[in-house]
Amino acid sequence: MADAILFSLSRRGTDELHVRCDADGRSAEATHALPEGTVIADLRFQIRDGNPSAGRALCELLGAALFGGAPGTLARAAMTDGPQLICLEAADGLAHWPWEMALDPATGRCPVFEGVAMVRIGGPGAAPTHVPKAGVIVSPSRDRARADALDALTHNLGRKGGISVARATPASVDSVRDLISDGAAFVHLDSPTPDGRVVLDDAPATMQELGLNAKIGRA
Repeated sequence: MADAILFSLSRRGTDELHVRCDADGRSAEATHALPEGTVIADLRFQIRDGNPSAGRALCELLGAALFGGAPGTLARAAMTDGPQLICLEAADGLAHWPWEMALDPATGRCPVFEGVAMVRIGGPGAAPTHVPKAGVIVSPSRDRARADALDALTHNLGRKGGISVARATPASVDSVRDLISDGAAFVHLDSPTPDGRVVLDDAPATMQELGLNAKIGRA
């Protein structure tokens, strides 16, 4: 398990992004097509305008750039034993992009929301932006202490990552639907069953009954 994972980002020419990851005494590098700044700016504008699908698209775009290829493989291996610290060094104007929102394409999850702290080094932080809302679905009747602990953890992570976190209270179908209609682009399901249903206070429900579709990410 690595003490910290270092990502170094830089431009190569006008249309390539070079990514280097250092962890566990090893390093890995990759060069990807550089995401267009105009596309990122447009997605951020749509997020501010309340479009949750734009939030998902931005997370996937940044995630493919950061975690794609060998650097992502090394980083995932270093994070196998639990949450880690990611140090991000971004040059050439890349520091202004909200890398904290990056969604790992191999796992479909956002490491920052999973408890991985991301610290910017050697440059400015991301420009202020309104990021997607996240919903937490947990049945407190199962284990009140666990529900309260998860609630505190997710809100703490939300503050670190600039994510607005709301809990479905009570944990019912209607409350979950309200979260989604209010703009939640990600949800955390604390009580999934082997058949893919979610344990709620009123009754187990399917993803379809909760209104969860491919546009809503699961963290």
